[in-house]
Amino acid sequence: MSRQNTPLQVDLANVPLSKVPELAIQIASAVRGMSPVQAFMSSDNQISYHRKQNRTALELILIVFVTKLSDAQMTTNRMSSSQITTCVEDLVDEFWMLKLEEMILVLSEARKKKTFNRLDQSVIFECFREYLENRQSVVEESRRQSLKASEEEKQEEIELIKNTYESIKDGSATPLCEAFSVMKKQERYDKAIREAEYKNYKAKYYENKPKQDAEESAA
Repeated sequence: MSRQNTPLQVDLANVPLSKVPELAIQIASAVRGMSPVQAFMSSDNQISYHRKQNRTALELILIVFVTKLSDAQMTTNRMSSSQITTCVEDLVDEFWMLKLEEMILVLSEARKKKTFNRLDQSVIFECFREYLENRQSVVEESRRQSLKASEEEKQEEIELIKNTYESIKDGSATPLCEAFSVMKKQERYDKAIREAEYKNYKAKYYENKPKQDAEESAA
């Protein structure tokens, strides 16, 4: 079973470029062990969002992981720095709909589980296209889990309300009973004030009505 990772809320808006390597390590740690569903659910932000916030920082983070993938291959046909940079630039534009965590998961899984006779941009893009072919099932499973979690939370709330009501009713929850009693007293007091104000207004209205009628007739 995959361990449950604490989602890392990535905000690239104000990240200094000097902090990018450190952030890349934090993201790698957060993504490690995630399933595709967990990577999809870990954030609401797509690559397009991060691209708008800070494209340079986003590309530098991805360069770290593409470089790791290239260095891990037992082949002489590794990617040069300029090829990696161009590849990342195109990844950001082509697969803008993915989450950053999904991108890193694809690159990490390719590094750990795949062996390539050669590694270039077309091979990396094929890894992402392969992931996209199965992504719909990932989206559907994430929705199912979200709905299940929402239903469980709803049932817990219903159960809490029910238990609280029963406790108040049988008097076993003294603090709750006292609070409920105070609330009811305040409601009765507020109601009495409103009724007194209405009666006072009504009395003054009928008291002043003949005078107002006389003034209107004279006019």
